[in-house]
Amino acid sequence: MASPILNDLFSIPVTPPTDGSPPEGTVETPVVIEDVAAIAFEDLAGFLLPSLYKPTPGREESRCLNLLTLGRKWEIESAVLFAQKTLEGMDLPCVRRLQLARMYSLKVWVPDALRTLLASPLNELGLIQYQELGIGAVMIIVKAKEKLSQYRLKVAHVMPKLNEDPEWSCKTHAKCVVAWKAAWWEHVARHIFHPTSPIAIADIPPFVRNLVVPDLSWNCQYDVMENWVSKEDDIVNAAITALIQYNNSL
Repeated sequence: MASPILNDLFSIPVTPPTDGSPPEGTVETPVVIEDVAAIAFEDLAGFLLPSLYKPTPGREESRCLNLLTLGRKWEIESAVLFAQKTLEGMDLPCVRRLQLARMYSLKVWVPDALRTLLASPLNELGLIQYQELGIGAVMIIVKAKEKLSQYRLKVAHVMPKLNEDPEWSCKTHAKCVVAWKAAWWEHVARHIFHPTSPIAIADIPPFVRNLVVPDLSWNCQYDVMENWVSKEDDIVNAAITALIQYNNSL
């Protein structure tokens, strides 16, 4: 049998009742499994005995969740792996994935789902979605969004300086300084502040190097991004770690 626990359970010898009543495990006196819904057991039976039990169409997600729950409860690894793989292939919203990650300890789901959510406006979520996330997760997400917003504002406001080394090989450096200042505010900062599709901070170097900026030498245009470092991933990764730790504490 796929489950060592069920194998032990059904290996226990059945002693016939002495009062003449039907033995346990018959239609008259069925085996009662505490804390397991009939539909959940049917889903498991359908997985273990597909030729005898056909799953009800249209409830694939709940079926997988039942397999995940009972598979873990009774150590049926094949059911757990099947449920996880099937759920991963479903087109579930990121909020639902984070909810299931918390409820079923699916921490591998947290990074991608949280990254997607942090890149989306929170005002598009409804009350039900906030309830699905839970107050602890919402606090972590809101704080991370605020940190990302403040960081982006700082990046946009503080223009990177061109090379100030007196030995720098640029014959038109004074013009480059003026051209770079205009290019930063007219092109880069505007993309950072874009309301619907802002540029990722990590994508700024290739964006700058592909700009066509009159009076800005190629040396200066390339060099100004040479030591560029984005801290967006650090903020996101810290939020991912915090959410996983929070889920583990529940």
